Amino acid sequence: MNTLEQIDITLPDGTVERYRLSQKKMILGRGPGAQLIVAASELAAQHLLLVPKANGCWLSVSEDAPTPVIVNGQTFDTGLLRWGTIISIGRIKITLGQTKKSKTSSVHPLIFVAAALLLLFFAGAQFLRSGAISSGPHTPNAPPLFKTITTCQLRGEKTLARISELSAEADSKALRYSFDPSDGVEAVSLYQNAENCLEEIRINEAANLVRHKRQSFEKRLIEDYASSRARLEHHLKENEALEALREVSRLKQMLAQQTNDYTDWLDRLERSLRLRAVN
Repeated sequence: MNTLEQIDITLPDGTVERYRLSQKKMILGRGPGAQLIVAASELAAQHLLLVPKANGCWLSVSEDAPTPVIVNGQTFDTGLLRWGTIISIGRIKITLGQTKKSKTSSVHPLIFVAAALLLLFFAGAQFLRSGAISSGPHTPNAPPLFKTITTCQLRGEKTLARISELSAEADSKALRYSFDPSDGVEAVSLYQNAENCLEEIRINEAANLVRHKRQSFEKRLIEDYASSRARLEHHLKENEALEALREVSRLKQMLAQQTNDYTDWLDRLERSLRLRAVN
């Protein structure tokens, strides 16, 4: 084929991520089992199957998808869509795109040989300066995202009003999670603290409500954490420095309250990726 198939995903915060449809069949979702991994609460672990064709992209929506796929204002399940079509999944917009491959002109073979030698030289210099883009054989294990809090951390009198303020602060940070991942992690800790305090003063019904809210949000963050690590590994494997750098930044935000071997590794990787992105 003389074309390149791709999708542009516009996230709720305005960020646009581009993915090549490089395989005959690719699954988009938020779980590690998907080839196109997007950390968004609207998506299921395996939400959408994409099959690129010459005249469009064939799509099939999973029966377990929590959010419907909308095309031209109508719910879409399965079928062929033309290239250029924009689909919506909640707050996410996906544009199905196709571009022509650049044509190569006829060039003397010796020029290709010389170019190849130059590329090898500069690639070797780049490798020695910044190291290969790889997670490496000694990548530290990722730490747990949350620390367990088993007691109420409020000082002084533990009134319902003070605990309600704690829960409200957690709600506020949870809403900001899409813009700052570190707020999401703090929200879970605040929910846990409010839950413990409510149990301590024996307001069990309210404690159960906060627990349900915490567990639901905590599950979302754990899935996003796993998806971001899976995307980072994929981008490193494909030598996609800018995309890998974005995932490193997200992981560092999620682990902003921690200092360990994994966060140190992320710091080193970030420096290496910035060198490559500049060059």
